[in-house]
Amino acid sequence: PVAAVVCAVVLVLNVLFVLILFKELRISTFDPQMATAQGIPAWWLQYAVMGLTALTLVAAFESVGSILVIAMLIVPAATASLLTDRLGVLLTISLIVAAAAATGGHVAAITVPSILFSRLGYPMVQDASTSGMMAVVAGLLFVATLLVAPRYGILGRMLSRWRLGVRIVREDLLGFVFRAEEGGLRGVSTPDIQATFPRSTFRLRLALRQLERGGLVRQSPIGIALTDSGRSEARELVRSHRLWESYMALHFQVPDDHLHSTAERVEHYIDGEFRRELAYELDQPAVDPHGQSIPVESPKADPESNAEGAQKQQGPE
Repeated sequence: PVAAVVCAVVLVLNVLFVLILFKELRISTFDPQMATAQGIPAWWLQYAVMGLTALTLVAAFESVGSILVIAMLIVPAATASLLTDRLGVLLTISLIVAAAAATGGHVAAITVPSILFSRLGYPMVQDASTSGMMAVVAGLLFVATLLVAPRYGILGRMLSRWRLGVRIVREDLLGFVFRAEEGGLRGVSTPDIQATFPRSTFRLRLALRQLERGGLVRQSPIGIALTDSGRSEARELVRSHRLWESYMALHFQVPDDHLHSTAERVEHYIDGEFRRELAYELDQPAVDPHGQSIPVESPKADPESNAEGAQKQQGPE
């Protein structure tokens, strides 16, 4: 058919255009000023993309109509963008989604109506519009990806938030037991833990199980106590907390009774390098604004100390 020949020619033009000018298209799309500075005519490429898109739309309009054109122009790229941030991979996934929608839509247009409507008492309905079913399949692929995509999908985000919540409870537990040991206790009883975390019962149980399985806490006659590795990790967390309180007190006009709640949230996102930067800027403080001592950095979290220790063990060459 003439429509198939026209679409095939347009497909070849699109593929050649992208393959030949992929690097230039990528640079001019994301940073036109940089492309122009490198001698790439960004404005020409933009108009070329617009012209090729218009040509593709006209060819597709004559073949399948407006519904499929809009669906296949938007949905494959939107679906691929939920799965990757890399342009080359995104283009590949877009092609796979478009091919799957085209094949699945054509098969569904032939088979689904006869099966569905025969059960509803309309045996005369044997098929449906191929373009419409292709749009439906493309939409279903998008919805499925929106649900299950690892990073941007709804379920993936829910799972990430859940894991983050459990990690925060786990770290809060370590900090709670560490502060109790600072006060002279040899552990924390289970009722005290439950009273401190009343709204996180299930997460609390899961966090305790993970801490025990990871060898960070152990059962003691009193209740829960830290192991050596758990104490080391808790020390880093409390150090992050108190360094951030000191930083806030130095740079912001924040009442002392507001420092703790802010640091309690931020401490979970401070890594070893950030702690060293804070300590350097604050001139290695020994106490926080509340007068509590700031724990020293754990050896495993301080690569500079580890390197110096290893050099001392090796001795001079």
